[in-house]
Amino acid sequence: MTWILRAAGSFCLLLGGIGLFIPLWPTTIFWILAAILFARSHPPSRDWIYRQRGVGPQIKTFIETGSLNRTGKMAALSGVVIGGALSSWLIWPRMMVVAAMLVILALVAAYIGSRPNSRPD
Repeated sequence: MTWILRAAGSFCLLLGGIGLFIPLWPTTIFWILAAILFARSHPPSRDWIYRQRGVGPQIKTFIETGSLNRTGKMAALSGVVIGGALSSWLIWPRMMVVAAMLVILALVAAYIGSRPNSRPD
């Protein structure tokens, strides 16, 4: 079981790494998943994620407390809005797909907005 969790964590880390080079590709969510998977299978890899400048401390805080700082919330919500708008524009003729996507994005935005603030910016 440990090797499955480690493989899944490595895959999530790779997917998050793609986001460093491709605009609008999510990085943080994949690294959060990787850190969770590595916590049970390979703690040194989880700790490596936590040490990454810029995102590591926020990922650790989110995993340990479920909270986000205001800047992180605004960035995440902006990404949801921009991604939703761009995706809606690209798939506009498929109204049912657009509607389903917008419902999912609204739930994601509600979840992000419901997270407590970790500390003032």
